[in-house]
Amino acid sequence: MHCNHPAPKVLEHLRGVQQSKPTEWLALCPIHEADGQPHKPSLSITLATDGKALLCCHVCKESAPAKRIVEACGLKLSDLSPTPLPDRSSAKSSRPKRGKIDVVYDYLDEQGQLLFQVVRMVPKDFRQRRPDPSAPGKWLWNLAGVRAVPYRLLQLLAADANEIIVICEGEKDCDRLATMGMVTTTNAGGAGKWRPELSEFLRGRRVVAALDNDAAGEIHGQIVARSLWGVARSVALLRLPGLPPKGDVSDWLDAGGTAEQLREQFDLAEPWTPETEHPLEPDPSDRVTIVVTTEEHLVTDQVVAALADKGPFYCRAGQLVRVLSDGIPEPTTDGIARPVEAARIRPAKPVLRDELSRRIRFVSEKENQEEIRQTDRHPPQWCIDAVANREVWPGIPRLEGIVTCPVMRADGTILTQPGYDPASELYLDYRGQPLELPEQPTRDDARNAARYLMELVAEFPFGSDLATAAWLACVLSPLARHAYSGPTPLFLIDANTRGSGKTLLADVAGMIFTGSTTPRMSAPNDDDEFRKRITALARSGDAVVLIDNVSGTLGCPSFDSALTSTRWKDRILGTNETAEFPLSIVWIATGNNVAIVADTSRRTCHIRLESPEEKPEERSGFRYPRILDHVRNNLHTYRAAALTILAAYVRAGRPSMRLRHWGSFEGWSDLVRNAVVFAGLPDPGDT
Repeated sequence: MHCNHPAPKVLEHLRGVQQSKPTEWLALCPIHEADGQPHKPSLSITLATDGKALLCCHVCKESAPAKRIVEACGLKLSDLSPTPLPDRSSAKSSRPKRGKIDVVYDYLDEQGQLLFQVVRMVPKDFRQRRPDPSAPGKWLWNLAGVRAVPYRLLQLLAADANEIIVICEGEKDCDRLATMGMVTTTNAGGAGKWRPELSEFLRGRRVVAALDNDAAGEIHGQIVARSLWGVARSVALLRLPGLPPKGDVSDWLDAGGTAEQLREQFDLAEPWTPETEHPLEPDPSDRVTIVVTTEEHLVTDQVVAALADKGPFYCRAGQLVRVLSDGIPEPTTDGIARPVEAARIRPAKPVLRDELSRRIRFVSEKENQEEIRQTDRHPPQWCIDAVANREVWPGIPRLEGIVTCPVMRADGTILTQPGYDPASELYLDYRGQPLELPEQPTRDDARNAARYLMELVAEFPFGSDLATAAWLACVLSPLARHAYSGPTPLFLIDANTRGSGKTLLADVAGMIFTGSTTPRMSAPNDDDEFRKRITALARSGDAVVLIDNVSGTLGCPSFDSALTSTRWKDRILGTNETAEFPLSIVWIATGNNVAIVADTSRRTCHIRLESPEEKPEERSGFRYPRILDHVRNNLHTYRAAALTILAAYVRAGRPSMRLRHWGSFEGWSDLVRNAVVFAGLPDPGDT
């Protein structure tokens, strides 16, 4: 509301003030507030030529004359004379919005003296105030001249030098973690308001920033990490698994997380370096200037070249696509339930206009008196359509799919660097702890790694050693999927009775790859519905899918085709467009005494559970009673074990283990099936 015109004093006592013209304002009528009527800015305040303020409520009309309005503000009619508007950064008379104080958070200096407070109001609103030095007990509702310090500074300074410092997005979260014995801090003002001078208080410390699950939280984490780089001893960004949209660390604790589990998550937090920085907004000064002419094809060529240089797009199956890994859920329209934090492939066309305006400055040129003048213009719609529909985009990288943990490439090397990998054309969306792999793994290393993985599931009632070998093959397959050609068989986990742990066993295998719950769906009722699901999965680039709780039979022509294909062609749902996508899904299914029909039986690797218990769900005394939490907290060790088996087999020269031929799955057999036997287990193909 700052301006150079005098403004009436009454503005200081009104809520919702909006300046519409240099001498006109709108505000909430205080008569409505007193009467409990709905709040809408209906009161107009206008400066007349004689300098007096004219008040008129467009709802009250004559029922609320100026006298009633100024009296409701605690003023007199004489106070309508113009006075300079208060400067909110320094005025002592500025007040917070009317409301009740809920919580007050003190920001103290190194000596424990109060510098300022963050005040939470009801209804929810945050204000900042400082003690008035000229009037003890009074407050100035601004921070003019106050030094910025982090929250809970005294506890921060008293903490051991090796203690992890947790940065939250709010004081409430800080106080809660502090009650659990953790050292926490934050900045006043919320997300995105971290200031460089705050980083000096964390010099030489180990820092973990706990991010809220939204775009603002991600940006805040990048700002904090960038400021602390080179100042703190280390800095990591913690994205807690399973957070709901806009959720924070308190929500994670409310959902059942414990202090011990939270400390374990600190070790899993993504180490931040400039190389792993997630880009925020493009620098406007770095935009490419493109002159719009009638030679549309040349303009489109320039736009495609600019996108190839600036990103963030890929081409896949004749479409321009993008990778989303923001943790924001999307409506489920394809019948597949996916983890919130799962990265996914989405068409670029819906956001293409926005991205072009971010990265390209479009101008038109006009020659006038031997001078060429440029005029900014919006991205032309014909250009947007041409870019989206080209089908070939020179220079834009090709995307094969998304993987969520380090995997083996076709040449036997391990992909570990997050982001796009030109060699494999994969996008690695990895946020976990670095893996420790043997530099030259041996067969003994492979056998030890297999025993380590088998110990994890030793209490499941496998029907035979062949079933345990098949489960290990299920674990290895997603990690090796892009290292062999051809399809992968279905892994069917079925049991003699319910409650045997089928879905849990599938989730353990899937979590080692995904880091979260396995994307899942129910078994479609007919072939047409199954085909639609397969198309949706291929289009989204899902790597592992669980068909959970199959009842009766499993198998149909579309599913049989998917199990022996590496490409999938179909009409995109809701359109007349036909597209062909890479198909590299590792399928898992669960059920009780499932009957395999059609040709699915010869495409299935069987993992049979045989529980001797009448009610296996009532068993207790497990070594890992919360096995998924255990796997999640030790992902880096289980992933390293699985990759060690594969790497040791490749380093040994991929020796033939003289296994029976399995048609359609030669590539998978040559790598995964042989690696399982190489590690000392039976042939999973014998199931």
